[in-house]
Amino acid sequence: MKKKIGRFLRFLSQRYGIDNLYFFLLAVLFLLLFINFSLDSALVMIVALALFVYMIYRVMSLDHKSRRRENDRYMKISGKVKAPVIRLINMYKLRNVYTFSKCKSCSSVIYAPKENAFTKVVCPRCGREVIVKRKVKK
Repeated sequence: MKKKIGRFLRFLSQRYGIDNLYFFLLAVLFLLLFINFSLDSALVMIVALALFVYMIYRVMSLDHKSRRRENDRYMKISGKVKAPVIRLINMYKLRNVYTFSKCKSCSSVIYAPKENAFTKVVCPRCGREVIVKRKVKK
């Protein structure tokens, strides 16, 4: 029995396993199952089943290089989507403390304290000095 358990654990240790793309696909799978629960569609169920098979294939794969490449592509795309959202959340949290402006040369977002009516700030990306005017609420 110990030999069988050892062989099984060795079998699992050689597999690729779970990564960020797996968790995303799992969320999509649950979303598809919820949609299928509402619509009772055979097509949605087939897509969900195919997605589940692909997820198991990725987890049990021995081709670590290809699975890592897939996950890296997913992380690159999700990073492009998440970065603006995180920036907006941070700007909303800091709206009472800072005034936000854009640099005229590189269009990066510049934070300036709301203490003064005018503040000179150096752009962190291009190094240009920008004057930020405090926005007054009406």
